[in-house]
Amino acid sequence: MASTIAADVAAVDDFLAAQKTLSGAPPEFGISAFNRSGQYEREAIWPIADYAGIVTTGQLRFVVRPGLELGPSISVIFNRQSVSRLDFVPPNECENNPLWAARLGLSPRVCGPHFHGWTHNRDHVLTGEEWQLPCREPLPPQVRRFEQALPWLAGLINLILTPEQRSFEIPRELV
Repeated sequence: MASTIAADVAAVDDFLAAQKTLSGAPPEFGISAFNRSGQYEREAIWPIADYAGIVTTGQLRFVVRPGLELGPSISVIFNRQSVSRLDFVPPNECENNPLWAARLGLSPRVCGPHFHGWTHNRDHVLTGEEWQLPCREPLPPQVRRFEQALPWLAGLINLILTPEQRSFEIPRELV
């Protein structure tokens, strides 16, 4: 099993290092599940293609949770596993980092919008029993809105965005 995890982690490393694009038109938001406030979560999935235009097993998954204070989240999915996630949460919502995050120079507690990056969680996935991304870091101050987050995230994962893709927004009725 360890060799399978190592191969999966190596595949994620290759996927993130390679230049890629989004495939097709911007996605529509559909209903995905009930949330804690009794309303439906909305989800949109945008496939990722390699630089030659061939659709990969990667995707961006956008989730909006109406009725909750939580803002949207953007997940980078590869082979059905989350490899990074950006969460917009209220500034007063705080979560603890695992103890080992201190070795990475991260604070023990993160409040407000944050990012679960592959770089900080890779070794945990490699040595853990479950594929999880428990380590988080605050988003940079210049990333406070969704329209800022998509280009920022794209830069981290070598995702080339067209001008039309950069202007992708969450429909106002969902926010």
